[in-house]
Order: sequence, then C-alpha cells, then structure tokens
Amino acid sequence: MLKQRLRQPLPLLCALFLTALLVVSLYTVHGGTDVRDLGFYKFGGDSTSAEADSTIDPSAAESGAPSSDDRTFASLESVFQDAKASDAQSQPGEAGYGGAVYDTTYDLGLGFDSEDTPEYREIFSYSTRDRRFIPLFAEGVGLLNPNLIPHPTKSDMWILIARREMSHRLHDTEEEVVCAAGFFEDVLVCEGKPQAMAINTTVLGQCDGQMARVNEHFGPRDMRVFHGPNAPYVVYGSQSQFTCFGVWLQDARMLLDAFHMDSALSKLFVQPTELRRPGRWKAIEKNFFIFWDKDDKMYVHNDLWPQRSFAKLEMDGSVGEDLAPAVAYEDQVCYAKYMPHVAAQQEWLQQATNALAITLCKREDPGCVPSDSNTFNMHIFHVKSNYAEHRIYEPYVMLFQRTAPFAIHAISQQPLWVSGREMLTVESGSVQYEGKTESDIPEGHTERFYMTSVSWRTHGQRYHGYIDDVLFLGFGIEDSRAGAIDVLAGDILQDLAYC
Repeated sequence: MLKQRLRQPLPLLCALFLTALLVVSLYTVHGGTDVRDLGFYKFGGDSTSAEADSTIDPSAAESGAPSSDDRTFASLESVFQDAKASDAQSQPGEAGYGGAVYDTTYDLGLGFDSEDTPEYREIFSYSTRDRRFIPLFAEGVGLLNPNLIPHPTKSDMWILIARREMSHRLHDTEEEVVCAAGFFEDVLVCEGKPQAMAINTTVLGQCDGQMARVNEHFGPRDMRVFHGPNAPYVVYGSQSQFTCFGVWLQDARMLLDAFHMDSALSKLFVQPTELRRPGRWKAIEKNFFIFWDKDDKMYVHNDLWPQRSFAKLEMDGSVGEDLAPAVAYEDQVCYAKYMPHVAAQQEWLQQATNALAITLCKREDPGCVPSDSNTFNMHIFHVKSNYAEHRIYEPYVMLFQRTAPFAIHAISQQPLWVSGREMLTVESGSVQYEGKTESDIPEGHTERFYMTSVSWRTHGQRYHGYIDDVLFLGFGIEDSRAGAIDVLAGDILQDLAYC
C-alpha cells in the first residue's frame, strides 16, 4: 500500500523537476548573472571558452580535501617559471580559475556557506554615502599606486603619497608626489598641489643585455608607505648594488615635511638602505614587504610563491638566514588546500601591499586581549593574470603568525571586489585603450584594480589593530588613476580558510 502511494505522484514530481531544471538553465543563459559570479570574468578570460574546472568543486569543499590539481612546491616552481617565460605573451580565451572553495567557520563569526558562495567578496566604504570607493583629487595631477597614512598633526587629514601619472609625456624619471588630503563630498582632496618627494639617487645601474635600458630609467618605483610599530617607512624599487634592480627602505620622517618635528627621532634607516635577501638574487627584485614580530623586531618578506622566503632584517639592510624552510612543510600543506590555483601560462601570484598586525577580536570587547593565538601579521597578495594583453590583479588576504618561524595561519578563499569596480569599457579611462573603440576592448573583462597599500585609518594608530577598526586600502586603476576605500578590518577577513 505504501509503495502504491509513493508511485502515484512520481510522474508529476519528474515533470516538475524537469520544468525547474529548464527554467534555471534559461535564467543562467539569458539573465540574472553578475560580473562577480562568473569565473571567466575573474581573470579576464573569454566567456565562450570558460572551462568546466573553473567552477567551485562542492565535493572537495565538503570533504576538506584539496582539488585534484594538487599544488606542491615542485609543481608551483614549474608554474612560476612558465609564467615568467610567458609574461609578455597573451592567449585569450582560457579559463582562469580552477579550484575548490572550502567551507570555513572561524571565531570571528563571519563565516560563509560554500554551497552558495559568490566568486568575490564585495567590500563597501565605511564612510561614503553610496558605499562605493573614494576617488582621489590632486588639482589636476594624475595619480597612480596611492598610499595613505594618518597625518601626524591634523586629525581630519591623511598623508597621500602616489606615483605621478606621466603616460602622456616622454620621461626617464619616475616621480612620487605627496600632499595632505581631506574629505570633501566623499572625495579625498589634496590640500594644495602635490609636491615631488626628494628621493636621493641610490646607485648607478649595472643591468646588462636586454635589461640595460633600466640603467637609464631613474626614480623610485612601486613605492609603499606604511607605519611600523614606532615609525613610518617607505619601500621602493630602484637600481641595485647587488643585482640589476633592487628594493630600498628609508624612514619616512626623513622625507615628509609633515613629520619634520619627528625627524630628529629617526635612528634606523635614516638614509636609503638596500634590502638584501637570503639565497640567490633575481635580476629584478620587487614587492618586498616589511613585518614585525611580537617584540617589534623587523623582518623582510622577499617571496610568497612558489615558496616563501623571509629573514630577520639588520640595520644595514643585511638579513639573517632564510626562516621559510622551518615551516616549509606546514606552508606546503596550506598552499595545497587553500592557495588560489593558477593557470600555468597566464597567471601567477605576487606580493602586493605592506603588512599590518591584527587581533581577531573586537577592540570594544573587554575580553579581547592580544596574544599569540589571536594576533597575526596580515598581508594582501595578488593573483595576477594576462589575457588578451590585458592584465588583471585579484587581491586575497593572508595571515601568518607573529612569532618565528611565522607559519601561514589563514588564506582568504574569495578575492576582494571593491564596490564601484566596473566592466572594462572605453569610459574606464584606461591609458592602454586610449583612442580605441569598444570593439577593441577585450570581451568580458573587468577594470584592473590593484592593491598598493593597507593602513589603519584612525589617527594615532600605527601597526596593530582589531577587526572592528577601520582600514584604508589604496589601489591603482588601469594604470590611469587611483582610488581608496575605507572598510572595517573584519570585512576583508570574512572568507578565511585556516591552515
């Protein structure tokens, strides 16, 4: 009798199921899609050739196992070398992302459901009325790669340092400019015209062969301005005394007029100091970042991928032994499970911003006391891709321990999407497509946003903060303009997978 009752509605249920399946398929093809939900938009690939492995793998997410494309250090090294060899090449139409997204719960109370996870984590402005990112205005001076730190004496102003945009002029010298900036109608506006920073020439170049032209191109590149526990610093690229192109560090108080009264307190890195690295030099070194341990000792992080390299920093720029091998196995396991997967030819990982320390509880909570178990160094890195000769940078967050040997603690599973980022069109203002028509724009590409700095927005706050503190993220857009967004720190930590 029971079997007969179960059989009776079976044809009806099958019909309903097929109808629902058809509706869902039509909806997916004809509408209801968002740029942030499509894997091929993520790295700029052609929508007509997005591969099946660019979707989330629910089975891997449920089991907690890594995807079939397991990432060992050996395979990552191979990918890295392939990516370097094809850096200047482009093959449109390959899907960009193939890996599992893992369901994670954690003590922040900001978890996510892997069965209904967006391709991106959209972040919104803490202060603007429309919640979109904050434009930067500098009295007609074009800005790129911005950095923001609180002004030392003006509670409603921030120090804005950025690269001057010079795509429309012949030049052989890069220039960083600085101004004090404040809010006006949801825009950060320079108080007066930005002034050039007086960066001393480091050394004469020793590049040869195809890179010899680097010897004749002067000025700081890829500058990062950030606070340490006790002082602000600048890091930038320039000609090297050890290889072709290196990374230099200096106390920012020696360069910024706003810190003139504090410049007498400077004791470390008063002059530009080239940062060394353990192991072999590359011809072009870039994107090093500085971090501090729980006792405020300085370290330099040279490489993130295919394997980490970092060491204790000395006053003359020299470094101790590479500490990464001490946690190589633990990092390898975490990379295999949680590091974003990259295609061999058009994608690779790179360090992006400076580092900050963050305690994973709220400042307003009386029971929130920083300790080694809840306080970590935080860094934003990029998955960088190159499709149809248009590069895209997707930002992810990483936490690593604040005590040696600084094992990786967590990696975010969705890239950050800044509210206000749009599809790439001729209206995007990209220098790359200036004078072009819409038909010249790669189909399905988004605007290129790339993170350059992360700092605490609150005046008086330096290196350490909590999840309910507000951050300033600075970023460049299409090598043509600059922007920033202020967000709660917890907002960028919502999709962490713990190692």
